[in-house]
Amino acid sequence: MDNAKRWCAWVLAVTLALLAIVAGLNAWTDPFFHYRAPRPGLSYHNDSDVYMNDGLLRNTEYDAVLIGSSETMNFRASECEALFGYRVLKVPHANARNREIYDDLQAGFRTHGELKAVFFGLDYDNLLTDKDLMLAASVAPDYLRDDRALNDINYLLNRDVLLNYTLPTLIDTARGRGEPDWDDYLVWSDDDSFGASAYRYAMTEPLPEQKGLTEQERQTVRENIDQNILSLAREHPETEFYVFVTPYSIAKLYMIGVEGNLLKDMEAEREAAQLLLTQPNIRYFSFLSDFATICDLDNYIDAVHYGPWINSRMLQCMKAGEYELRPETLEAYFETISAFYLSYDYQANGGQEGNDAF
Repeated sequence: MDNAKRWCAWVLAVTLALLAIVAGLNAWTDPFFHYRAPRPGLSYHNDSDVYMNDGLLRNTEYDAVLIGSSETMNFRASECEALFGYRVLKVPHANARNREIYDDLQAGFRTHGELKAVFFGLDYDNLLTDKDLMLAASVAPDYLRDDRALNDINYLLNRDVLLNYTLPTLIDTARGRGEPDWDDYLVWSDDDSFGASAYRYAMTEPLPEQKGLTEQERQTVRENIDQNILSLAREHPETEFYVFVTPYSIAKLYMIGVEGNLLKDMEAEREAAQLLLTQPNIRYFSFLSDFATICDLDNYIDAVHYGPWINSRMLQCMKAGEYELRPETLEAYFETISAFYLSYDYQANGGQEGNDAF
């Protein structure tokens, strides 16, 4: 019996020691920056928006945030800083919906007070979604987002965190890999993959009659924009919001048009723009009138994702006030893009084939 007790005590002691080691390694390395900013000298793997963004928002130093979906990933914070003079944190989310962006910005305001600026990438795909829609795959687990210390056990004793992030970070640090360049955070561009030959698109059919925005859909747009953008601007009047509509390629706009929804999406943007421009600290830019960029498929890796030179151009245009809309220019803008995209000769720009990427 004594031997059995000693054996149980030994197993318990070893188990507790191993758990303490796992928790200690995860806590000290803190690969998701849950407790502190990235430690100097560690070779972090800065490649997970879902798990890292919340920690970066809470624990790093900045006075401006650049945020949006994967279409904002090829921005470089350093370029934004050089142009605008802010200390910029870039925290994009793949497949982000507006509610997810709103929640992230709330974390930033909560921990850093009044920010000087927010650069908010607004996708057409997000205009007509429910105001509270979030995709499970792009939302961090509660134990990273809440302030309940007891929940941290799910982080500290997490085997996947240990094996996939903590140990690789420590091993790469020991090998002298060096610190990551945070200016490269989540940048995915590969110049060799861009161009019409990189994916398949076929714009061979004329567009059907386009559907307009229903009153219920108009209300959906209003609720979405009011909750996820306007409310933040109202609560933080000292913060300047740069809201910019990202430029889908002509192939994506054709796909929307084939479904009969191109006019509807443009009317949804008009509704959103009218609301946003009621708030004096919001500046609104729409790159859907950058026809030269949108119609040149060599700028795109698929139907919606463009190269980093387009991200650079967008920053430069926003700094110069180009593609900025004001209440008195809205109607002319929508007349221009409606006339262009609803009468565009898609067949003349379509029909090439490559790898099917969308």
